[in-house]
Amino acid sequence: MPALAQSIARGQHLKRHDGERSKDDEHGGAFHLQDAGGAADEEPPTLFQKALPPVLQIMFVLYPLVTTAAFEGFPCYEFEAGRGWLIADVNIECRESDHHFATMLAWIAVFIYPLGLWVGTLLLLMRASKAIVSGVETPLSRATFFLYKEYDPTCFWWELMEMGRKFLLVGLFVWQPTQGSI
Repeated sequence: MPALAQSIARGQHLKRHDGERSKDDEHGGAFHLQDAGGAADEEPPTLFQKALPPVLQIMFVLYPLVTTAAFEGFPCYEFEAGRGWLIADVNIECRESDHHFATMLAWIAVFIYPLGLWVGTLLLLMRASKAIVSGVETPLSRATFFLYKEYDPTCFWWELMEMGRKFLLVGLFVWQPTQGSI
């Protein structure tokens, strides 16, 4: 059933934003759907609900780049003499105090962004899981829609698997020990 027919069947009608009906309503005036009782179906979205979708989308676009940068704090160029230098910054000699500090920062970066974003996404999807599976639209299910829109609603969690795959691939390719000697 088309959306307009559904809204008419539910007893909704066109109302102006200020709650008053006018003759402009019939001719393209500013309006939205409200119940016949005059109360809006739901409260207006909070600042958090408005900001969450674009913030999540930016974080997901940056996920592979930041994950790669975080893992670049580990591998070293190894030379025959047993000395090595950090690939990301050849001014840092491996197995020295500066390298230990860089490695500690890399671990912090790995835990904060790639793993932290994964856990945060898990919590958001679990919180919205009932709404997602049942098809009920909530502010949180709308905010996370881009995470599960490509999948069957019962597989809403699959993006977590994709994040894990990216994490492992980036980590394995960046952190793998260099073969041979220079």
